[in-house]
Amino acid sequence: MRDDDFINLTLRYLDRVITREEMDMLNAALADDAERQRQFRELCIRSQVMRDTLGGRRAAADETAALTGAAGVAGVAGGATEPVAPGVARRLRLPVRVLAIAAAVALAATVAVTLLWPGVTHDDHGGGATTAGTGTGTGTVTGTAVATGGQASVAMVADAAGAVWGDGIAPGMMTAGGNLDAGPLRLESGVAQMMFARGAAVTLIGPTDVELTGDNRCTLRRGVLVAYVPESAHGFTVDVPGGSIVDLGTRFGVYVDDRGVAELHVLAGRVETVRPTATGPKTREITEKHAIYFGATGETIDAAFDARRWTTPKRGEPIVSGQIVMLPALPTSLAKGAFENDHHIAMFLERSGVTLRSNVKVTLTEPGAYDKYDGRGVTVPKGTKVTSYLLHYDTVGGSMQEWKFLSGAVTFDRPIVGVIAMTDQLNATDDMLGVAGVTYREGKGTARHLEDGEGDRVTISADRRTLTLYLGTSNSLDHVRVLVAADADTKAKE
Repeated sequence: MRDDDFINLTLRYLDRVITREEMDMLNAALADDAERQRQFRELCIRSQVMRDTLGGRRAAADETAALTGAAGVAGVAGGATEPVAPGVARRLRLPVRVLAIAAAVALAATVAVTLLWPGVTHDDHGGGATTAGTGTGTGTVTGTAVATGGQASVAMVADAAGAVWGDGIAPGMMTAGGNLDAGPLRLESGVAQMMFARGAAVTLIGPTDVELTGDNRCTLRRGVLVAYVPESAHGFTVDVPGGSIVDLGTRFGVYVDDRGVAELHVLAGRVETVRPTATGPKTREITEKHAIYFGATGETIDAAFDARRWTTPKRGEPIVSGQIVMLPALPTSLAKGAFENDHHIAMFLERSGVTLRSNVKVTLTEPGAYDKYDGRGVTVPKGTKVTSYLLHYDTVGGSMQEWKFLSGAVTFDRPIVGVIAMTDQLNATDDMLGVAGVTYREGKGTARHLEDGEGDRVTISADRRTLTLYLGTSNSLDHVRVLVAADADTKAKE
């Protein structure tokens, strides 16, 4: 089919004047043709943008009504069914998906997620769109939000490529276009994006525990959620341990740590926090480029706004979440007092593809949760090729009377070979794995290690790709050096 014929068919479909014969031609053109699917997606997005711009709120209201059941989507000429991606329920006809994709495109400006557009199928028996499998995307998993069929789904998967799920969810069960029922989801690592039924586009960055509770609402128990909320989803709500976060037309990011403390950053627009009290709900409006801590008991405290915290990297780069920020270059000094910050743990790439010229002693290599580090030593053998990263936490002014805690996680695209968290091991590897010209310490006696029983906790995931940190410090310096396999999956030896 020529390009102009394909474009004409797509435009006729979007104008809802396509005939059944033309619909069959469009479906045939889209089948197993990635370039045609890309063109189709772009035309749908442009159509939605024009509709929103030129048609005002009427079109958005019509599509929202169709999605929520208040009114049906107008049929196309000749009774033809609309093409729909695999895994999408009958009630989610493509104009609604276009609305969701337009929301996701806007979100992608803040969160770097590549959307997938699955193949398009046609129901020869009439009666609307059908679910056409591309794997096990609609399989049943007890106790999770993966769609079981026969229920009113509250969201759909937009992209879960590379995501690792918990609670028995296999990778193939979370395919793009798959339905999600109300229920809990555990994202162990990676990035996943979903569209709620009313159009809110949400990105999760693992490790994250979330529960989908409605077509415009969820509960974030732990981890990172970034949301873009179009007009159709006004009022989108994220419940957190201390209360609720309600959209007022916005783009925002939320992080909930293991203590139940939520950190809210408003990237655009406004949100309202709501906390229950004995005398009734108390609200607070948070505006663009402002941030707060939202305590587990409902109290709110101003925080430092940082847009960098909510932008995921390109594929292949480490995915950081929580209060870890990946910075582009090391400062000239990381010694105590030279690079202080109370609000984030700084992470730096040190050396890429370094071949170890001698055996290197590290602190941790095996999956598990750790809170004791003294005396640990495992050897990574000479000749191993690694990439090294440094995580740095140094509070402003440091005082023995005031402990400060930060937490977060980082996921790599290759396995972790070793974690170095003791001063002697850090000092011994500065020359081989550090960056020339950077001062890591002032004098050999400077302590820069994680401490036993002082609130420093480290977890290495079962697949060795995610490192989770909970660091507490007062007047000391915390450094953690992470060695990631540069070539093959290499395991340290005892």
